[in-house]
Amino acid sequence: MSSKYILPVIALLILASAVYFSFGPDTPEKYVFLGVTFNQGGVEYQGYTIEGRNIIFEYTREGDAFSQAATPRVAQTGEKYKNVENVYVKVDTNGDVEYYKAEIFDETEEMVKYYVKEE
Repeated sequence: MSSKYILPVIALLILASAVYFSFGPDTPEKYVFLGVTFNQGGVEYQGYTIEGRNIIFEYTREGDAFSQAATPRVAQTGEKYKNVENVYVKVDTNGDVEYYKAEIFDETEEMVKYYVKEE
């Protein structure tokens, strides 16, 4: 191939890649549902935050004594999101902050369901 064709071919490949990623496969927006089991009671849901492509569901636990029973909780985003990379649970127990990564356990047309257990 002649050297005068190399730059136009490279430019064409870059353009084709840009078009593919702009108009290529598009994941639909979905609600994010979280099921979480805490190993201690006394948790309160504070809401969720978005950091890049991550969603962090935030819980707090304050006080001196907590029940040792497994405590299930559920939360859901109020808006639909797409291209969510990770879902985390942030548990703040009297200033001691722990993060847990949730895993997908089900997905429907409208919702992606995640689950995590506090260790």
